[in-house]
Amino acid sequence: MQAIDVLERPPAAPPRAPDIRRSLLQIVRGEILPRLLTAHSGRRDEGDPGRLASLAIGPEREGARDYIAYLRRRGGSAETLLLDTLPLAARRLGALWERDSLDFVGVTEGLGRLSAAARDLLDELTPTAAAPPGPRALFALAPGETHRLGVEIAQGMFRAAGFAAEIADDFEAQLAQTPYALLGFSISCDRYVEPLRHAVRAARAAPRGRDLVILLGGPLVARQPDLAQKIGADAAICDMRAAILLARGLVESRINM
Repeated sequence: MQAIDVLERPPAAPPRAPDIRRSLLQIVRGEILPRLLTAHSGRRDEGDPGRLASLAIGPEREGARDYIAYLRRRGGSAETLLLDTLPLAARRLGALWERDSLDFVGVTEGLGRLSAAARDLLDELTPTAAAPPGPRALFALAPGETHRLGVEIAQGMFRAAGFAAEIADDFEAQLAQTPYALLGFSISCDRYVEPLRHAVRAARAAPRGRDLVILLGGPLVARQPDLAQKIGADAAICDMRAAILLARGLVESRINM
C-alpha cells in the first residue's frame, strides 16, 4: 500500500496532510494488519484457479459457475473465492493472451463467464435487510480498459461492507451530479497509466473533488506500488479487505475535518 500527500488547501485552511498520515497509520496498525493476519492464518483450500480458468474457456458455458457452486457446497468461503480464486483465474487468462495462446475473443468470453460466477457469489454477500445508506462509492475502469470483473467484485464487496457502491458509466458526469465520497479505479497495464493520470485530474477538478478519496486497484498496482503517488491518487491497494478498511478510515477522516 502506498499513501500520498493530500492536495494543498487554499491558504486559509489548515494543512491536513499530517492528520491524514496519522489516520492512515492508525488504520494500518490497528485494523488492516490484524485482520489480514487473521484472514490468512486459517485459509482453507478454495479450489484451483488454473482449473477454473480452463473451465471458463472450455466448451461448457456453465463450467466455471458450476465449479464455483461445487466449491461453495464443500464449504469454500464466498469472500475468498471472490478475492483470491476468481482474480487468480482471470490472471491466468491474461497470461494466456500475453503468450498468444488465447485470442481476445477467448479472453473476453472467459472473463464473462468468470463475471457470471462472481455475480452468483456477490448475490450471497449483498445485505438483504434495510440499512442506513453508507458513504457513496463509485468504481470505474481506467480509460481504455475493457474488462469489468475487477470493478464488479469491488462494487459488490464494498456494497456488502455498507457502502452505497456503484459502477461508473461516465465518472465525470456522475461526479458532477452526485456527492461521492470515494472513487476507485481499476488498471491492468502500463498503457493505461497516462489516461488514468488525466482521469484522476478530472476527478480532482469535480465540484467536490478535493475531498474525494481516490483509490487504485488492479494487476498493475502489484507491479507498481508507488503508482498512486505518481498520478495523484490517495492510495494503491492490492488486497480488497485492506481497501475496504482503508477507504472507510479515509472517508471518515475527511468527513470529520
